[in-house]
Amino acid sequence: MEDLRRQKKVKLLKNKKPKVLAVIPAKKISRRLPYKNIKLLHGLPLICWTIKESLKSKYLTKICVSSDCEKTLEIASNYESVILVKRPKNLCKPNIDNYKVVDHSLSHIEKNNNLYFDIILLLQPTSPIRSYRHIDQSVKNLWGSKCNTVASVKGPLNKTRDPNLKKIKNKTMIPWCSHARSVSSMEKFYIYNASIYGAKREYFKKKKKLTSNQEIPILMDKFYSIDIDDIFDFKVAESYIRCKDDIFS
Repeated sequence: MEDLRRQKKVKLLKNKKPKVLAVIPAKKISRRLPYKNIKLLHGLPLICWTIKESLKSKYLTKICVSSDCEKTLEIASNYESVILVKRPKNLCKPNIDNYKVVDHSLSHIEKNNNLYFDIILLLQPTSPIRSYRHIDQSVKNLWGSKCNTVASVKGPLNKTRDPNLKKIKNKTMIPWCSHARSVSSMEKFYIYNASIYGAKREYFKKKKKLTSNQEIPILMDKFYSIDIDDIFDFKVAESYIRCKDDIFS
């Protein structure tokens, strides 16, 4: 009986179009690459690459940029449908939990727009080559599933000592037990690439996080998984973008 009720609930969810909020966090200060979110990447401010792909999505209800940087907010204001959220100083500290930043934007937008979202996505501007197709796939695959979260990953990888390694079983991503005594050479491992994190609202509010032990994986290859942390990453991303048309033509 319980399984039947769950199946009916899933069916109802699939028939309803979810309201989705995408939060693009863009803090002013960056220790390794100062002002990286507004630094020109192939002629366009870094943050614009994520904004432009987000606007192509057919699943996002609202898109917001959360920042304490006036210049970043000014750049984002050139995109009419993007909501600007001024981030308070207490959410701009080093190593601030992304949950707090996203929750601040969620509360602000729901209150001021009389909306209630079903899914919240975190789209970090440091992943500029992410495609809108990855965003749409994230929402589509998460909505109506039994999982509460979705995350983009890169791989498959060879086994390492990284405690964040994941395995995919029955289309669901789960943590790999690093204490396993033996590993088959056929096993495949994956790891977050920091491009997309998402959660259903109820889970997000209750657990205060965007990840879980059972997640929907969005597989992204090396090209799409570039994550800018320093000037070297920035140069790599720039070279990737320059040759993008040649690779996918």
